[in-house]
Amino acid sequence: MTALVRVGRIVEREAHIMRKLWHGIAFSAFVSPLLFLVAMGVGVGGYIDDRSLKALDGLTYLQFVGPGLLAGNIAQLAVGDSLWWVMGGTKWDKRYHAMIASPLDTTDVLSGHLAYEALRSAASAIAFLIVAAPLGALGSWWALFSPVFAMLMVVAIAAPVAAWSTFTETDRSFGVIMRIGVMPL
Repeated sequence: MTALVRVGRIVEREAHIMRKLWHGIAFSAFVSPLLFLVAMGVGVGGYIDDRSLKALDGLTYLQFVGPGLLAGNIAQLAVGDSLWWVMGGTKWDKRYHAMIASPLDTTDVLSGHLAYEALRSAASAIAFLIVAAPLGALGSWWALFSPVFAMLMVVAIAAPVAAWSTFTETDRSFGVIMRIGVMPL
């Protein structure tokens, strides 16, 4: 079995599990961007747009803040799934131990996790674009490349966070990572 096939099996496993949980994933993928874009872009932006269109090179505040909200959303997804989900696989339910006992090795498991996270982030970026477009938050056609950028960003963030999750013995540090590293985004 080639490495790509082994990684594909892990992605298939994760997709099969998430197929049962799709309601929550779809709800958060659409409602979270809607709430953030309306609150920050429309609510706060309503006060800012009257005074600062020149400062933002003609962009509305919603168009200015939209890419940052997308990046923050993807970062939250990457960190959250790479902290508790990975610790669950290594320490709590030991599903990664079962994978390693099969013909898979640690590289396959990590690559499968990162590949699944990349696909999930692309889907979240598409959901974000679907919500952002009717609100007028897309300031450029470059926004159509957001799923690709989201995939690259989630892999860059998820890999070191997953490494930390396998290194640490408890999840006590995870709250600090979320509060200090992710929430300020």
